[in-house]
Amino acid sequence: MNLHNLTDAARKRLRATALERVLPALRGQTVVHQGNPYDEITSAARRLKVELIVISTHGYTGLKKMFIGSTTGRVVRHAHCPVFVVRAFGRNQRKQQTD
Repeated sequence: MNLHNLTDAARKRLRATALERVLPALRGQTVVHQGNPYDEITSAARRLKVELIVISTHGYTGLKKMFIGSTTGRVVRHAHCPVFVVRAFGRNQRKQQTD
């Protein structure tokens, strides 16, 4: 599969996911870019005059974060607009302790 086919497949999957999971009144434009994720996200947000970026995080801390890096953290630092960070549901959730 070549790069054009992969990009087209990603575009179709993203559009289908938005149709399935995002309320019509909240749905915006879906775009697919190639490159450094945080740079592409913040550049597209500027170009499209986005007023809010919503992004998820895995919630890694410590060594995992140091070695993996944080796209979300970089988006927060470099974005021109507010960024709403949502922790990925069901990942790295600590069990609540009951006494």
